[in-house]
Amino acid sequence: MSLSEVEDSCLFRYRHFNKNTVKEILNKEIWHSDVNNLNDPFEFPIILDWSEIDRKDKSLLTKYAMHFNFLPLDEITYYCLNDKLDLLHSIINDNLHGASLAMKEYYESLYVCCFSKSLRDPLMWSHYSDGMKGLCIAYDKNILKGTNEYKNLNPVVYNKKPIEFLFKDFRADKISSEFKYYDEIHKENRIAEPRLIRLNTFEHLYQKHERWAYEGEVRNIVDLDIPRSKRKDGALVKYPSDAIKAILVGCKMKGTKIKMIYKYCYYNKISLYIVSPDKRDYSILIKDLYIP
Repeated sequence: MSLSEVEDSCLFRYRHFNKNTVKEILNKEIWHSDVNNLNDPFEFPIILDWSEIDRKDKSLLTKYAMHFNFLPLDEITYYCLNDKLDLLHSIINDNLHGASLAMKEYYESLYVCCFSKSLRDPLMWSHYSDGMKGLCIAYDKNILKGTNEYKNLNPVVYNKKPIEFLFKDFRADKISSEFKYYDEIHKENRIAEPRLIRLNTFEHLYQKHERWAYEGEVRNIVDLDIPRSKRKDGALVKYPSDAIKAILVGCKMKGTKIKMIYKYCYYNKISLYIVSPDKRDYSILIKDLYIP
């Protein structure tokens, strides 16, 4: 694949040359990190603000209770008609607080993998490819995106303030197990359907402060549904065997390592390039070493 084709069709993973990078290439698996192990401490800025319900407005409380299915309609009606808005507010507020904690735990259980749209940013080569002693792997973005494992591959939005959450951004998902509770209004036992509050999309998880914009990040987010007791710092996620279209090595990489990568590219018909700094204008120079 020619360099122009690589730049047009690929996403890039900047890596140090180590055993994990070698495994990524040979085993066709990409490491997806737990959000708490990403290098930006401001990841997933999910700030939940339910303070508007503190006005105890009847229509607003009804909207929340109905939207999130916290109470049956007849109970909501009873509280509203009998001037029991304080009690209705308390029920909704308690449910929202518990649901918020559960939602935070859920989103922190997701795994993230980072790519870049940029092949020629000197800072990326410096920060993530070991000062050009490492390499960059070019993945075909359409091949990745066409798989179930990488269907959430989307570009990051850079901003000064996190995207504001709106009421419509949330939904209440029913979970399988039901439970009994005592209905004080009707003086009887009832069956409730527990629900989890979730974001309608992962949109709010694709944002970072604009100071990171040089990365041109595209990220993949996966929900592997791993029990809390078995979660680790991350997980390996398979990718198609034909997804790698090129490998670019830094000019400071040792010759023995370059030869190793050359052999791999030759036998697998993958383009190989070498990258060096152009000190005349602080740009990046790219030369081909092998084009199948």
